[in-house]
Amino acid sequence: MTFLSKEQIFNYFNDYEIIYYAEKKYIKDSIQDKDKHWHVFEIYAKKR
Repeated sequence: MTFLSKEQIFNYFNDYEIIYYAEKKYIKDSIQDKDKHWHVFEIYAKKR
């Protein structure tokens, strides 16, 4: 697991051009827990 804010994630991509960004939040079962809260960042980036 990684615990980062949106600003921290974008700082990791300073040398990249962000092509696609999506922040998704949903509740779904995991192997260990029922109704686990998921917070997922999807990023497609291209090196400048």
